[in-house]
Amino acid sequence: MDLIRKAVDARISSLGLDWLKLESLHIRSKDKTISADVLLEGEAESIHIEATYEVIGSRISVLTVDSSRKWVAEAARLGLAKAGGSFELPSGISGILVRLFL
Repeated sequence: MDLIRKAVDARISSLGLDWLKLESLHIRSKDKTISADVLLEGEAESIHIEATYEVIGSRISVLTVDSSRKWVAEAARLGLAKAGGSFELPSGISGILVRLFL
């Protein structure tokens, strides 16, 4: 799990999202759920995010998203709709490792 956390932190950094800090990340492959707590710059408290997903071939599809803040859930849903709701998993060794946790 630590490897995925580091990969997510690296991706956040590479996108220039220095105003977002991932505080926790939990993947429950049995339930196909991901939960995370993030701290946004300017916010006093962490925001909890829950999502359900499925993996089909080399893609991960996000099925549902909910959050402790309604606006975050709505923004995530809009972003997912714009992106088509699914994403290509990495190839090579990193993709194999990600699939082990999903």
